[in-house]
Amino acid sequence: MAPSNAKSTNEDVFEFVRKSEEAVLEVGRRWAETLSDFVPAEVPLAREMTKQVLEFLEDLLKIQRDFAEQVFDETTKAARKTTKAAKKTTKAATKTTKAATKTAKDAAKKVRAPRATKRAPAKRAPAKRAPAKRPAAKKAAASR
Repeated sequence: MAPSNAKSTNEDVFEFVRKSEEAVLEVGRRWAETLSDFVPAEVPLAREMTKQVLEFLEDLLKIQRDFAEQVFDETTKAARKTTKAAKKTTKAATKTTKAATKTAKDAAKKVRAPRATKRAPAKRAPAKRAPAKRPAAKKAAASR
């Protein structure tokens, strides 16, 4: 089963070919209409001219087919190159990420302090208390 983008590409190519063929047929129709004004259809010359027109259209369609195939081939080559470059970039990024992770782990090991044995809890100084507030009457007596 072809990937969805391949189907889209195929549809684009087919649409291109269909439009090209329609354009060529339109040119053939106009040419035939123009000739019919000057040359009756029963004349052998008209048959020969029709043959020449059809040969011309066959050659034109062959050229268009070759062009469409070249476009497809070049697009395929470009897609392969892009895929190859993307894989290479992904591989390099993975390698760089692994190296950075290893470096970070090594640095973390160096930074870690060795574990100390159990220490006695640090002694704290007793908390200082704010002086108690005296009632206003006691303050007045003390100041006398």
